[in-house]
Amino acid sequence: MKRRLLPLFFFLLGLALLFPGPAASVNMTAACHCFRDRTFNPADPFSSDAYLLTTVFNSLLAEHFDIAKRQIILMKMQGGTSNSDLLIALHTAAQTGSDVDRLLALKKNRTWRDVLGEQPVSPDAADGLLHQIRSGMPDEQAADLVMEKMISERFVRQPGEIEALKEEGLEFREIVLLLTLADHSGTDPASILAQHRQNGLSWSAIAHNFGL
Repeated sequence: MKRRLLPLFFFLLGLALLFPGPAASVNMTAACHCFRDRTFNPADPFSSDAYLLTTVFNSLLAEHFDIAKRQIILMKMQGGTSNSDLLIALHTAAQTGSDVDRLLALKKNRTWRDVLGEQPVSPDAADGLLHQIRSGMPDEQAADLVMEKMISERFVRQPGEIEALKEEGLEFREIVLLLTLADHSGTDPASILAQHRQNGLSWSAIAHNFGL
């Protein structure tokens, strides 16, 4: 139960940041220029979607890997770290006890196969995915599997539901947000997706309509 409530806490915290007071909004904009639109604007309802999707995605990473969300943001901003590299590094660190920043530094201009080949990994301590990465699995494929692992561990869903959402054309960030909204509101994911697809509502508008 504790594990299921933590991501919801981070999600609500992220939404609190999404709808800040004027002073807080000014301070955050000064601190980070990544997202100009952080608040839901009925006149431009899609403008804050990118921020909302990224906030919820980063919150899941922070909870799953027990890392500060601020550290995730800094790694992306300062190091220019791709999502694929970040996911693989976090998964590798969790499996081996290695330092995430050190792994990312070693990865620059190299492959993960090369980096992991230098790491002492006990066969009993690592999962099958880590061994696949060490064997040369493409980065994007490995990152997708890390995401699928996180989502399946966080959300209790029917078998095949996550795969079905992927076949609907949803990217992982959208799946995470959709399932988080569904869990929070008690609404069926298909109904929420219909609001977005058929009714043309933005993700931010849907969250706003749920009172968040």
